[in-house]
Amino acid sequence: ALNGCSVEEARECGEMEAWADTKTNLTEEQRELFRSKAVEYEESVSSRTQAVVSLLVDCQNLIRELEIVPPGCQGEEESEGYIEVGRYEDDVKIMNSLKSIERSNDNDGRPRSRGKSSDSYTVTSLFESSSCIGIGKDALDNLTSRIAELNGEKRRRRNKLGEMGAAIASLWSMLRVPSSEQ
Repeated sequence: ALNGCSVEEARECGEMEAWADTKTNLTEEQRELFRSKAVEYEESVSSRTQAVVSLLVDCQNLIRELEIVPPGCQGEEESEGYIEVGRYEDDVKIMNSLKSIERSNDNDGRPRSRGKSSDSYTVTSLFESSSCIGIGKDALDNLTSRIAELNGEKRRRRNKLGEMGAAIASLWSMLRVPSSEQ
């Protein structure tokens, strides 16, 4: 339904009541109202999908950049002592939720470029599953908070590298090692 809820939730909140009596009211006006509502729903799903895809692309890029191994993925055994930021249960869903969109050729016959922009992808499923985060309101909230957490981890690591660099520079200075040998 429109507000990111399931059909059952839409039924409970009364969103579907207008369409419950299809047998007695099939006037052209009612049919046109139904068509416009269907277009509104499709636009809502499309914009929600675009927002989730954009967040998923950003989240996946951060997970790859930070070299976080999602729980249950290969290589997890090799990452003993890995920081807790890499143990987010939805990371597996995040990494499996996108699929590439095959683009047709442009008017000049050349294939379109397939960069890593969000318009090259779509979600594997609109609904949450064991392998996909879906496009529900919870998905938007979870992805937004995960990106904030990953950006915080990225800043923390950058600061740590700066501190370590300063400590190393200080040690080189104390040892009187020429900069050409550093």
